[in-house]
Amino acid sequence: FDIERFAAAHVSLVDVPMVIGRTGYTGEDGVELYFGDEHARRVWNALLDAGVEHDIETAPIGLAARDSLRFEPGFALYGHEISDDINPLEARLAWAIDFDKDFVGKEALQRIKAEGVERKLVTFVLLDKGVPRQGYPVLNAEGENIGEVVTGMYAPTADVYAGNALVDARYAATDTPIHIEIRNKPKAARVVQRPLYRPAYR
Repeated sequence: FDIERFAAAHVSLVDVPMVIGRTGYTGEDGVELYFGDEHARRVWNALLDAGVEHDIETAPIGLAARDSLRFEPGFALYGHEISDDINPLEARLAWAIDFDKDFVGKEALQRIKAEGVERKLVTFVLLDKGVPRQGYPVLNAEGENIGEVVTGMYAPTADVYAGNALVDARYAATDTPIHIEIRNKPKAARVVQRPLYRPAYR
């Protein structure tokens, strides 16, 4: 079967009725499968067996791998890049807002858009040794707190320690030098262009 990106279809695989969607939460092209949990073991084993049959290396992955797959192409995760305390304009999600339609919060967002955001989401790479983590303070050259890391990790495709931070909008330009406070020590970092990885299919 052939499914266009962001489309879904009802199918039956290994005699299990399911919905397959050409969607996903990583930077790679793929699908998501939706079916009753009573079929989980059967579908799981069939997928692993199919990999062996077609000489494709398949293995389960954990949350850290999933997190890097969504971070490098710039996908937001609720509780990190988006939350009740971060509006869509700060999170650089203006492309997802249709101001021609009515919605809850429209007036507030229009006001913020007109006045300009005070904070912006940025991606940074660490220049010093260290691992940035969610909640770590972001400092300017004078050591003043200008924001907070919302996602931080080793980015394997880019081969750097990097993260996203919500910072004072004055420090959001690409190549701006910043510091991440890691274990009470400021570590040099630099704001970079987003995303770190751009999938070929996008």
